[in-house]
Amino acid sequence: MNFSQTLNAYIKAVGCTSKELSQVSGISVSQISKYKNGKRTPRENSEQVKALARGLYLLAEKKEVKIEHEEIIDSFSNASRKKNDSLDIFSENFRFLIKQLKINMSDLSSFMNYDPSFLSKIKNSSRYPSNINSFCTEMGRFIAKRFNNPDGRMALISVFGGTEDKYREESEIIECVQSFLTTKQTPSNELIGTFLSSLNKTVVAQSKRATPVRLPSIPKTLGRTKYYFGLRGMQSAEADFFRTTILSSSKKSVFIHSDMGMNEVDGEQKQKLTEAVEMLISKGISLIMIHNINRPINEMLMGLEVWIPLYMTGMVSSFYFDELLSSDFPQILCTSGVAALQGECISTNQEASTFLVTTNKNQLEYYFKKRDYMLSRAMPLIKFYSSENEEEFNSFIKNSVSDSKVHEIRKKEFPNISFTVNSGKWISINRIVSDPIHFVVFNKRLIKAIDVFLKNQ
Repeated sequence: MNFSQTLNAYIKAVGCTSKELSQVSGISVSQISKYKNGKRTPRENSEQVKALARGLYLLAEKKEVKIEHEEIIDSFSNASRKKNDSLDIFSENFRFLIKQLKINMSDLSSFMNYDPSFLSKIKNSSRYPSNINSFCTEMGRFIAKRFNNPDGRMALISVFGGTEDKYREESEIIECVQSFLTTKQTPSNELIGTFLSSLNKTVVAQSKRATPVRLPSIPKTLGRTKYYFGLRGMQSAEADFFRTTILSSSKKSVFIHSDMGMNEVDGEQKQKLTEAVEMLISKGISLIMIHNINRPINEMLMGLEVWIPLYMTGMVSSFYFDELLSSDFPQILCTSGVAALQGECISTNQEASTFLVTTNKNQLEYYFKKRDYMLSRAMPLIKFYSSENEEEFNSFIKNSVSDSKVHEIRKKEFPNISFTVNSGKWISINRIVSDPIHFVVFNKRLIKAIDVFLKNQ
């Protein structure tokens, strides 16, 4: 039972009125009425819960009804805990939606006729709407009004999935928003299972460097700084940066970070980028990646699946940001020993973008400092260990055992891999055929997804 049902059951069992309970507990009649009809739910172990339980116990004694005080406390705690779990889910989803869709809180409060400070409290889990269903409907109407356009529908697809056709009618968008806000968002086992199955097949192959890929040549002189605009400009800028780097004699690491959307990048361009990365690795140039994981779990898994073979070369280090550096102006930064690519766009219109590629020494020094700053804020995503640094991996495991329980899991459906789990901290996916390799995952969202999958199998 929820809290209102539990409270009404005790009031009926004791045989008291709201007024009597108010006089004994010190809680107003109007507040008790809100608890009874489910408009409000007190926090677990709050003073309100204790006062209500104490009041009902005293009234039960007076009316000679046998009910233990501890029984009432336990029942109220369980009921309020269940309710607040759903409220916490709502707040978490509300925060995620605001962040992912880059919703302006002032615009939202004006549309929904809510005080901005109250919306902030909902976002911080300190307050909740009295009627969540009505709140979800109004927020759905706001999103339908602001996002029912080509760019907006692509943003909705990135959060909710589906196709553009799903987000053309207001009623469908409202239904989607309401379902999202009130449902615990956990990645489906099917997605994780597909990812692990692919990884199980991939790791059978021997770790090796990428096969050299022939790229078109570059003019002898790029020019110290060149500017580009729009999506076509982005493609040209990326091509010039990678060609300049590949054809140089520098073996310094290449740094890559982009939180720009990939919706407008066609398959051919993605293939060219993959080939350029493979060419760098074949030259012995290592890569430092800051991945954009602020996207639906299915997109994150698909992206990682593409990168797994490259991780197996031992030439890729990966990181991620807990928070986007800029939600309104997504950016790209790539640096090498001889060149830098810098660009940004307006989040709602990727065509409104500007880029530059430079080999100017002074500009390079600035972009190297920016790279170092970004890395200082980034967190490790996946660390790769091969047979060459197996001792380092064993040392990592040994140090982890000292402060927490580490256990290994094997599943018959994945005969080539095992899982070393340090719950909530990391999960290592280990190749158990041929030479050992280990992918240690540090991102909490991905850890939880894999952990839930393993426990449900």
